[in-house]
Amino acid sequence: MVCRNIYILFFILITNCSYYSYKGTIPAGINSISVSAITNNTSEFSFSNLINNKLSQLVVKDNILDIVDISEADSKLDIILKNIKESPEIYSVSDIEFGSVDQWKMEVSLDIIWTNLKTGDVLLNKSFKKWAMYNTSDLDMRNDKIDNDMDGLIDGEDSDEYGAPREGAIRIISEKISNQIITELISTW
Repeated sequence: MVCRNIYILFFILITNCSYYSYKGTIPAGINSISVSAITNNTSEFSFSNLINNKLSQLVVKDNILDIVDISEADSKLDIILKNIKESPEIYSVSDIEFGSVDQWKMEVSLDIIWTNLKTGDVLLNKSFKKWAMYNTSDLDMRNDKIDNDMDGLIDGEDSDEYGAPREGAIRIISEKISNQIITELISTW
């Protein structure tokens, strides 16, 4: 009898834990989302497409909400890319006293607003910044010998450090923004 109960308990645990979704942390009554066209006030228009594509992939992959047209949605997400700032981080000086920038930091500021379309309530209104480093000394980010996204991995160890340095920084920031938005959506409630 005890052995049978253990098997039943094991079966219940296995079947109940085999499917996991973040949907349980979304507010009640919110089953779908419409992502508005990203308002991009930066000089880098590729951010909009990169963020939109990555965000859609993450929402589907993590089974958070159904992405639908605004006319069918329970909620709406607005993303406003406010500005981009690039600043020199590391300088070098040559023998003839000319200085050059060896490493740049690219930072993007943005706002996200998540609205319940049924009630008109704002579920989330948050501003944040994401950044990445890039080095102009090489044509490929995988050879720059820096940790571009500060994840502890360098060059060939890091799957997202590849391509032209500046474009790589844009891609890394877009991924960071998308991941942060998902985190904000599921941790709101």
